[in-house]
Amino acid sequence: MAAVEAKEHVEFLSGDGVDGQVAINWESLMGRKMRFTEAIPEKTVHSLDANGIAHVYGAAHFINSDTVVVHGDEDIEVQATDWILTVGQRPAELDIPGAELTIDSETFLSLPAMPEDVVIIGGGYIAVEFASIAAAAGAQVHLVVRGSELLTGFDEAFVDTLLDQLDDRGIRVYFNTEVTEVAKTDDGLNATLSFGSTLPTKIGFACSRSRG
Repeated sequence: MAAVEAKEHVEFLSGDGVDGQVAINWESLMGRKMRFTEAIPEKTVHSLDANGIAHVYGAAHFINSDTVVVHGDEDIEVQATDWILTVGQRPAELDIPGAELTIDSETFLSLPAMPEDVVIIGGGYIAVEFASIAAAAGAQVHLVVRGSELLTGFDEAFVDTLLDQLDDRGIRVYFNTEVTEVAKTDDGLNATLSFGSTLPTKIGFACSRSRG
């Protein structure tokens, strides 16, 4: 998002003290992202060790109210009086024909190149964020929203302003619409919408998440 915001700042000031044009270099941006994220596991382990926090890896299950068995090369029993389960979240899986042809938001941020056409399924802040990123990187973006509103629960005036900005960026929003099928074509994919039309696209992905 920092790259997108920098690009938009330049465009906003164009002709008012800033000259020239900027563009998102997707390959370079993904390289920067990988340099940041690849170091996180190592830094996390170092932080745990520095703070004297033991860490055990493996599939685990409770055998009683205060004991967990962690399966690895050797099974390890861990005992405690209190437990906090923080399993995180994972991308939700679509239940439509052709769902296996789509990608999730995590895979999107590992694409080697930005496709020309992108269909994003979802109407939450993650969907809006990724739509903005894809549009700034040069893609034609279609945002398919199942409900009648974008960003449910957010301030209505804010959402109205945001919709105008999305429109200015060329992002097409489809309300009260679902993707009912994704099919492979010679040129990429076709996403069939609930009102019968199809959207040709190179990439389709869902931005909703389910609990882990």
